[in-house]
Amino acid sequence: MFNFETTHNSELTLARIKYLRLFYYICVIIIPFYFIKNNIQYGFQNSYLVLYPLFVAFVTIPFWCKIQKDYYKIALPCVLLPTIILSIMLFESGGIQAPGVLWIFAVPITFGIVLGRWGGVFGSAYLVAVLILYKILELSGINGAIHLTEEAYRVERTVNVMTFSMYIILTVQYFISSEQKSREQLRKYGHEIENLLRVVMHDIATPISVSALSLQQLGDTAASPEKQRLAAGRLRRSLESIGRILEQVRVFKSVRDGKAQLNLEPISVNSCLNSLLSILEAKAELKNIRFNVSTDQKSHWIKGDEVAFCNIILANFLTNAMKFSAHNSTIDVDYRQDGKDVVIRIRDYGVGIPESILEKVWDICYPTSRPGTDGEKGTGYGMPLAKEFIEKMGGEVKINSTTQNFDKQKSGTEVEVRFPTTISPQEDSTY
Repeated sequence: MFNFETTHNSELTLARIKYLRLFYYICVIIIPFYFIKNNIQYGFQNSYLVLYPLFVAFVTIPFWCKIQKDYYKIALPCVLLPTIILSIMLFESGGIQAPGVLWIFAVPITFGIVLGRWGGVFGSAYLVAVLILYKILELSGINGAIHLTEEAYRVERTVNVMTFSMYIILTVQYFISSEQKSREQLRKYGHEIENLLRVVMHDIATPISVSALSLQQLGDTAASPEKQRLAAGRLRRSLESIGRILEQVRVFKSVRDGKAQLNLEPISVNSCLNSLLSILEAKAELKNIRFNVSTDQKSHWIKGDEVAFCNIILANFLTNAMKFSAHNSTIDVDYRQDGKDVVIRIRDYGVGIPESILEKVWDICYPTSRPGTDGEKGTGYGMPLAKEFIEKMGGEVKINSTTQNFDKQKSGTEVEVRFPTTISPQEDSTY
């Protein structure tokens, strides 16, 4: 009930939806109460031929939400119908002299809260028009059906003043509190967007640097045709990688916003690692780093998003291992079956991660960037993004690290990623 299509940058907030829902339930209870009260106490039936259809139309509004997802097209009749009912009942009670005439002044407030600025303007115009109409009808000698004694009028007036005051206080307090929460959510969302842009810069840095190196090798006239062919291949793969990363970040944002789901399909761990290591070879050569790959010689498949797995998860861990490794060092890459899981371990023998950074390495709100052993720069946001995708793909990750200050012989970092295994497309008849 009252489910709408919303966006972070629209004027529509969760506070308005909650208030609209609350307003609807209150009206569903209060309006029949006054129908019964006026009928029993005053024998008031003159306008029921109009009031009943209006109320029935109001009650059915939640059913309209199933076919109409635009908030404003539902909110307007949801507020307008009970407002018309209120106006008619106030007229029958005396118009401007009605003991509950104060309630008509709630119209601009309610319209403003539910519909925003233009709703407040519409509500104010409606208020003025109704008051003018009441006065014209009064001057014309057209009166409502309910006539109260002086004592009954005073009691009704007092009750309405008290209840109206409570309504205004609670409404304003509720909306202020809700708007504060909404502003805080928007602030956090803006911070996430800023962080995401930094993450994009981080993730495309590797393929861009590989592209630059490949272009340099292509321009080297002394290079052999075979080296130029390999450089051209790396350049093509790197450019394709940049395109895939940018597309994946767009998908990631949609997933975080709840607007899209990751496309989980069988992924070959062997194929992804081999392809990625091939792309990273040129960069590793700059520091004379060698990848020591070990496996149980089995074909390993997991279920996930291939671009996220290769270009964000594995790429982040491998490039970080290279970044913080010394020249002429080794990076161990091991992947094998462990029960019902595939476990991938990436181990470097570099400078390690200080404990102060290790505690916050997965938190996107705390930048943990630091220069590499050759002054390589980063943003510190790649690790949180990798963890986000790992968890959305049903995996787990843990990291252990020892700094050189603590033990130079055993320094370095090991990242362990664990995913549930799945069968290959060839074994699954559904693919």
